[in-house]
Amino acid sequence: MADMVKVEHLKKNFGDLEVLKDINLTVKEGEKLVIIGPSGSGKSTFIRCINYLEEPTSGKVTIAGTEVTKKNRLEMAKKYSSMVFQQFNLYPHLTVLHNLTLAPIKLQKVPKKEAIAHAMECLERVGLKEKAGNYPTQLSGGQPSGMPYRNIIFPAFS
Repeated sequence: MADMVKVEHLKKNFGDLEVLKDINLTVKEGEKLVIIGPSGSGKSTFIRCINYLEEPTSGKVTIAGTEVTKKNRLEMAKKYSSMVFQQFNLYPHLTVLHNLTLAPIKLQKVPKKEAIAHAMECLERVGLKEKAGNYPTQLSGGQPSGMPYRNIIFPAFS
């Protein structure tokens, strides 16, 4: 199996605080990886460095054989990355369904019909299919606007 993600000697500092210390990791195509740790241990910073939302202090990240750089980070993110933020950054003026289909349609150019079908499958999987037409403010704390989304993975379009 080919390497899908390769991280070499990744370091990230915020001033004098060294958050990521010489991380080396290889994830093969089709392999699944879970990163766990206490709050503040660098999990989100690590992911943000892989998709270049955060520029590493040093080290190298390669995805599908291409090094991720400041220059190609947007292209790489559109092609290979999906991220759900802990702050539940849902657009309050859009329905749940529209929030879920916006990026695939606009960024990945997925046909609207396909994006809607995929989003509905995902909503059904987490028991929220009937909430597709609701707005984030109409959901309870145990639903998407208050739910720990970081624990739910919506498969990306290929």
